[in-house]
Amino acid sequence: MELALNNRELVVLIWLGIGLVFVLVNSGTRQALWRVVVAFRHPVLLVSIAALVAYVAVLVWMAAQVGIWKDDVFNDTVIWFLTAGLVLWANTNRVAEQSHFIRRTFTQAVAVTVFIEGFVNLYVFALPIEFFFFTSLLFITLVAAVAESDEQFAAVAKLANGLLAAIGLVLIAFVLVELATGFGSVDWPHVGRLVFLPVWLTIGVLPAIYALRLYAAYDSAFRRIGFFAEKAGQGKRARRRAKLALLVETHMRARAIGDFSGLAARRLVLASSFKEAREIVAAEIAGQREEDAFLEAMDEAA
Repeated sequence: MELALNNRELVVLIWLGIGLVFVLVNSGTRQALWRVVVAFRHPVLLVSIAALVAYVAVLVWMAAQVGIWKDDVFNDTVIWFLTAGLVLWANTNRVAEQSHFIRRTFTQAVAVTVFIEGFVNLYVFALPIEFFFFTSLLFITLVAAVAESDEQFAAVAKLANGLLAAIGLVLIAFVLVELATGFGSVDWPHVGRLVFLPVWLTIGVLPAIYALRLYAAYDSAFRRIGFFAEKAGQGKRARRRAKLALLVETHMRARAIGDFSGLAARRLVLASSFKEAREIVAAEIAGQREEDAFLEAMDEAA
């Protein structure tokens, strides 16, 4: 199994080291980092990360059985998990907060952006050039992120995004030239594995991301039901009825469960029958859909 780092990976490690040193020498950022570390000690977070690691390991094993994964992309697999994989994990709350999050992520995974992510990694420059490119990309990306947060810097954001697109085109052109000039000596199976790795990994991990968010959404909703049932003096039967109604009417949709308000949970535990409980949940979901439709219309109008 090949574990040697290429120049691009070395540059990433160098900048991570620089960032870590900056964090550690600054008391404010050091305390913030410690709070993050303490937060990650929470059993729920540790279990969810361990579950994601196990899922990806099984996914890679299955891919290896059919020949689309081999040891020559091990480094790229680890890097994908530490970047894109953990970003998806960190954004699991968006599954319940945004409409069609899974569909949008799936579309992005098969779109040009993720395809290019694997494509541009086919060839790596000398270390000084890689350091210059990565540093430039990091700086421009940060500028774009800051500029996009304020409308008065819209022109700066447009310029920064244009520069990122131009650099991307240069990298693509370089890879295409290298592939064309060395066509006969190119290891095309390896090229295919490397190019499509971020695509199938992203698509393959989506069910796990959805399952994690679904569990968290149900757990939160059930806790609210338990809290209001206790406050209202309702017994186990009312709690079971409320939870079952929620399971039946939400149809395993994280978006519907995530927006289930505390007020609705209070009404749910006070329902006198299972039918009434289902009607309460159905009314809540209908209200969510109307709100989502209104917000989508406003976004389109903007």
